[in-house]
Amino acid sequence: MTGHNNWKLHRETYRKLSDLRSHGMPVVVFDSRASAYEIINHWIRSGLAELPSGTFDSEPRLDWAREHTEDAFKNDDVDWDIREWATTDLAWRATLGPNGLDLDPEFVTSLDW
Repeated sequence: MTGHNNWKLHRETYRKLSDLRSHGMPVVVFDSRASAYEIINHWIRSGLAELPSGTFDSEPRLDWAREHTEDAFKNDDVDWDIREWATTDLAWRATLGPNGLDLDPEFVTSLDW
């Protein structure tokens, strides 16, 4: 997900992710930490989601923020439908690494929804 000001689209995306939860465990990759916190805060303020820690009023460390959202996903008393999230930088480091891999295009899926 990228940071932009189409808040209606961000809300629709969260609703789709909530629907996907019944079919699996939604994972989101944001273009940056700032976009992640801005969009997550919007979802919370719009009443679509909640986190026990509330909104991210600063830009905390990614590992701390991801831990709180993972705990919320496991908590049946909390309305949070995203299993895991990351930034493109974090996802790149965790999968392809600094040396990269020869990734077979057959294993990459692009979805338009």
